[in-house]
Amino acid sequence: MKRYKGFTASPGLVLGQVSRLERPPLVFGEGPFHPEQEKQALEDAIQLAQKELNDMADRAAPTEQAIFLFQSMMLDDEGMMNEVRFCINAGIGAAAAMNQVGQRYADQLANMKDNPYMQLRSVDILDATRRVINIITNRPRMWLALDHPVILAAERLMPTDLFSVPSGMILGIITAEGSGQSHAAIIARAMNIPGIVQVGRDFLDDCDGRTVILDATNGNCILDPDA
Repeated sequence: MKRYKGFTASPGLVLGQVSRLERPPLVFGEGPFHPEQEKQALEDAIQLAQKELNDMADRAAPTEQAIFLFQSMMLDDEGMMNEVRFCINAGIGAAAAMNQVGQRYADQLANMKDNPYMQLRSVDILDATRRVINIITNRPRMWLALDHPVILAAERLMPTDLFSVPSGMILGIITAEGSGQSHAAIIARAMNIPGIVQVGRDFLDDCDGRTVILDATNGNCILDPDA
């Protein structure tokens, strides 16, 4: 039995089995690429990503709705998309170009220490751009196929992660990083899913498949609890 301390993201108390969410590293082809084909693949992927995000917004409560709509509108940002097309014209594949530009935009926002609101938007950029990348590369948009309710553990959660799993399959969330004011935390509160953040990497290293008591109200969890 081991206790871990974090910070409350969404209050509640739950007992369950942990399922760790791991995102496989992005791997991109080396080409050669045909710019016009890559730009068309980019446009098609953006349209599908926006449809998926708008569908989530339609199912969401007003609190979360704005998050998904922002991600959808961000994929229409002319400055950002022109940078992606510039990279494609330079011989980079659409997926790699989207990753490169999206990461740069996200890093810029994450470094705005005097503007916490914009810092939170950096995760939205990564979430939306990864969705487009996964569509281009024919990768799934969610890496968990759950057959029973679990407590979801991850290094950090994207806003769309919680909406990509059938209702009732997530008992709680535990993240190694993140903020109680993050958009994933806002969505967890709206969905009444208990959650804590900033428990550290040690918890993630050996939690998958094990039982945990998540006392999100007090910001802690107990791995392998005794009777």
